[in-house]
Amino acid sequence: MFLLLDIQILPNDFCLLNFFLLTALYVFLTCLTLLMAYFFDPIDQIPGVPTPAPTIPGACGSSQLTCGNGNCYSPSQKCNFQDDCGDNSDETNCGRLTLQK
Repeated sequence: MFLLLDIQILPNDFCLLNFFLLTALYVFLTCLTLLMAYFFDPIDQIPGVPTPAPTIPGACGSSQLTCGNGNCYSPSQKCNFQDDCGDNSDETNCGRLTLQK
């Protein structure tokens, strides 16, 4: 069952019609943005919840160095003859150890 309406839109009504359409589009996009932010933001970005340590490669911060596998280590652990990274990348370019009698 369809209801056919005979509506006449006068030239002056286009401005008003455009206003309502743009307003509806703005409200729709605003609501969509809020819903996406609510459902798809990671939990560590909720205000009041502490942010965990970075786990992505290259995100170690200014006080740490990045291992070849993406882990982080402190500058004091570089060239200490211990594999602090798990891939031994903290021990590269350290020179040689020479033992003398």
